[in-house]
Amino acid sequence: MLVLTKPKLVARLLASDFPSENPRTQTRNFPYTSTLALIKKTELEIIETQKNEYTISTDKGRLDILSIHKFLANETDWANGIPINTLKTSIDNSLNFGLYYENKQIGFARIISDYSTIAYLGDVYILKEYRGKGLSKWLIKEIMEHPNLQGLRRWILLTDTAEWLYKKYGFTEIPNPEFYMEKHNPNVYNGIEKTNANKV
Repeated sequence: MLVLTKPKLVARLLASDFPSENPRTQTRNFPYTSTLALIKKTELEIIETQKNEYTISTDKGRLDILSIHKFLANETDWANGIPINTLKTSIDNSLNFGLYYENKQIGFARIISDYSTIAYLGDVYILKEYRGKGLSKWLIKEIMEHPNLQGLRRWILLTDTAEWLYKKYGFTEIPNPEFYMEKHNPNVYNGIEKTNANKV
């Protein structure tokens, strides 16, 4: 596993914990625990894992947005018709896992989380021609073992396919579905597209 990070920012944040020589500025220093929490939330490490010609990476800059959009907007029920700008915003605010064959993106998944209590797993896919190679198991395993996703109270997943895969990693059906509520707008992307079209 290859782990990358930005040491200059980490060093700058940690430096704020040390007392200032000027007494007037000492009260402005972050508490140590607050600084570590800030690092954890804003500066997640880039993690890359390889198996032969395949790579899983959390590097957002490596993602092929057009490829992801092509699949989600045209090949899925849950994100059918999603505008590319909506997809970009969702990626910007998620922990993303790209799956690559050499330099070609062949799979994707993303996590929405506060990194302390809860995580939502969504937009999981692998291109059809690369299925049946154990890549989906590897992808979910890497997600579940990510260091910033440990010790969470709850994971959430909505799926009507591959339940067998997720059950291997502890996911179960909701024991009390009568307690679950949601606000769901399945036509929201169509509405966005119509709104944008009217502006042209």
